[in-house]
Amino acid sequence: MAVNPSPDKPLKCDPRRHMDAEFRVYDYMVAACKSDPRYKKGDTLVFYGKRWRIANAVNRSETQVDESLAKLEDAGWIASPQGERGERKQRRTALGRQTTIEYIVREHAEFAETHDCPPMRYDEETGEAIKPGRMAPAIERQRIRKLVKADLPDEWLDAAADNMAARKGLPPRKEILARKDKK
Repeated sequence: MAVNPSPDKPLKCDPRRHMDAEFRVYDYMVAACKSDPRYKKGDTLVFYGKRWRIANAVNRSETQVDESLAKLEDAGWIASPQGERGERKQRRTALGRQTTIEYIVREHAEFAETHDCPPMRYDEETGEAIKPGRMAPAIERQRIRKLVKADLPDEWLDAAADNMAARKGLPPRKEILARKDKK
């Protein structure tokens, strides 16, 4: 959790800062893996669960659980060793029912090796809001589509997003990507 009881130490990032509603499902999966009596610290987290059981645990519908699982898988927090989504080979029980899909669950330290942590929103010393940067391109495009009420090509949407960012004093997307490439 991103709680800082000691102002001398900077806040640490955790999974909650990377996710939205899907954190409830992720948190349940991690807790279920670690509550297994055979679990030892440092073991790979392997989750075996049924959709309805997850839905009950996090108080969400199965549809919402499916959406959260898809978001977690797309982001890289979970992976199924049984194949790609939609092409999974599930085992069948003696009664012919399908078994659960297993997931390898990545903890924050492993996830952070390949993904950037989101920047802090407020200055640690003053509590003042830090000037926000640009949103992800997909979010910018979605907002502009909603604003203009039209489905325009991505190139046009990106140009409109760069124009809006320039009005706020933010750099164009190409400049941001060039900086990241230099690092």
